[in-house]
Amino acid sequence: MLATEFYQEIADEIKAVAFLRRHGLLAEEENVAPCHRCGGEMKDVQRRNRKGEFTPALRCKNARCQTYRSIRCGNKFFHFTDLNDRVNCKLTLCQILELIFYFIQDLPYDSVHTLTGRGTEAICDWFNLCREICSQIISVTNRGKLVGTAEEPVQIDEARFAGRRKYNRGRMLQGDHAPDSIDSEADVENNRNHGRRIDGPWVFGLKKGDDCRYFYVQKRDKDTLIPIILREVEENSVIHSDEWPSYSNLINFNYNHQTVNHQVNYVDPATGAHTQDSTSYEEYAKKTAKFYVELYKWYYMPVSVHKMLMHGSQVIKSLCVPVGHASEEGLERTHKILRNARENHTCKKSRIRSNTDLMHWLLLISDPVLAGFQKKCTHKLQQLPSEASAIHAELAQVLGEESAPGLSTVKRWAVKFREGEAEVSDAPRSGRPRTATTDDNVALVQELLAEDRRLTVQEISLEVGISEGSIWDILHNKLQKRKKCAWWVTHLLTDEQKACRITLARAHLRQFRREGDAFLDRIVTGDETWMRSYEPLLKRQSAEWQSPESP
Repeated sequence: MLATEFYQEIADEIKAVAFLRRHGLLAEEENVAPCHRCGGEMKDVQRRNRKGEFTPALRCKNARCQTYRSIRCGNKFFHFTDLNDRVNCKLTLCQILELIFYFIQDLPYDSVHTLTGRGTEAICDWFNLCREICSQIISVTNRGKLVGTAEEPVQIDEARFAGRRKYNRGRMLQGDHAPDSIDSEADVENNRNHGRRIDGPWVFGLKKGDDCRYFYVQKRDKDTLIPIILREVEENSVIHSDEWPSYSNLINFNYNHQTVNHQVNYVDPATGAHTQDSTSYEEYAKKTAKFYVELYKWYYMPVSVHKMLMHGSQVIKSLCVPVGHASEEGLERTHKILRNARENHTCKKSRIRSNTDLMHWLLLISDPVLAGFQKKCTHKLQQLPSEASAIHAELAQVLGEESAPGLSTVKRWAVKFREGEAEVSDAPRSGRPRTATTDDNVALVQELLAEDRRLTVQEISLEVGISEGSIWDILHNKLQKRKKCAWWVTHLLTDEQKACRITLARAHLRQFRREGDAFLDRIVTGDETWMRSYEPLLKRQSAEWQSPESP
C-alpha cells in the first residue's frame, strides 16, 4: 500500500475504526463485550472529546446506565494498562496506525520522529510492542518444536558477530585480562590489546532442514542455552553440535546428542555428526548466483563471488576442518608461522617447490608425534669435509634430497669459504644511480636557502624541479638542515640581571653623592627596538632552516 492510499484510509478516527474492523483488528458492534456496570449491550456512538472533536465510542443501551466506554477497550494491542492498572495512552488510533505503518517500512527512529513529530520515547515503546507481537506470532506455540531424526538431525551452534576494532577505536574484543564470567575463549597470548575481554553478545542457532531459529543471547553457558534447547527441541530428538562444554549434559534431558571435534574432523567419522549443511548452502548459492546474473547482466561476476557461489559447497565438503578455520581471521593468526616457514624451511628454486616444502613443514609441525621425530642438522662448518661433493652428500643425508641445496650452490659457497669469506648475507650494492639528489641540485638548494631561509619544501621543489621527497632528503641528510621557530624574548628579568641592576644603581648613587649635579650633565641615555623586515602572523611562519652549528 502506498503512503497516500494509507493516509486516505485513516483520514479521521471514524475511518480508522472502519479500517481496523474491516481487517479484523477491532470487534464489530454486535461482538463487543457487554457493559461492565449493568451487563447491557453496547452500541456505537460519537462522543465529543476535550478538544471539541467527535470520536467513535461505545455507550450502554440501558437508559438508566448509559455508560460510555472506549471503542478499543479490551483490545490487547490498542488498549493496554501501565503499572498502576490505568490506560495511559495519549495517541489516537490514527497516530498509532501511522507508527505501525512506519514500523513495517523499517524506518529509523530519527526519520519517524521527523515525519510524524512523535517523541522518540513513544516511538520506541510502540516499536517494541510491535516486535513483541511479531515474536508471539512466530513463537513455539505457533510453529511447534523441532523433531530431529537420524536422517535429518537438529544442528545447533553459536557465533559471535562482534566485528573488529579499527584504528584503535571501539571496545576491546579480545582483551588480555580474563573475563568476569566463565564463558571465556582460549588463553590470551598477545600483549597489545589491554583491557577486559568481552564475552558477547552471541547468536545461538538451531536448524533442521529449512527451519532455522536464531536467538540473541549475552552468554553461551549452559544456564542460557539449555532452556532454549528444551523449549525449541522435542525430547528424544537427534542433536548434532560441537564439543562446547555447555552441551555436555544434553543426554540427561533425553536427547540423542552426537558431537564432532572441529580440531580433528569436520565430519565425525564414527557418527557422521557435523554442524554445517552444505546441501542447503549449495541451493542458496545457486539461487543467489542466478539472481545476480539476472539483476546485473551488464556487469561481470567478480572472481571471489564466483568462487563463493559456484564452488563454495564443494570447498565445504572437501575441507577437513570447519569453514571458519579457512576464513580471513583464521589465516591472519597463522600468518607469522607461514612466513617463518617460508623463509627458513623452503627451497627457493621455484614456486611449486617452495609451496611443496611449506605444506610438508606445516604437516610436520601440526602433528605432535611427527614433530618429535623431526630431524635437525647438528653439523658445524668446521666438521664438514673439504670436497664440495662430499659436503653435498652430507647435506642431502641430513636434509633430504629435495630440501638440500644443489651441487652447484655447494661448490660456489665452498670456494667463498676457502677464500676466507665468512659472511653469508648479500654484499652491499651501489644500486640505481641518483638523478635527483645530485651535487648540482644540492648546491642550488643551498643557494636558495642563503637568499631566503623561510622557504618551504613545496616552494623549493617547484623552484628546483624535483620531488618534495628528494628536497626533504637534501635538506635533512645532505645539508643537515632543521627548521626551527624563532625564540620569543621574555620581558621578565632573572635574579642575576636584577642583582646587576641593583649594583649599578647603587654605584650611580654613590657617584651622585660625590659629584652632585655635575654627574647628571654627563649622562647619555639610549634604548633599542626591533625593526623586522618580515612580520610573521604565526609562530610557525617565523621558522627558518638552520644548520646544527647555528645558534
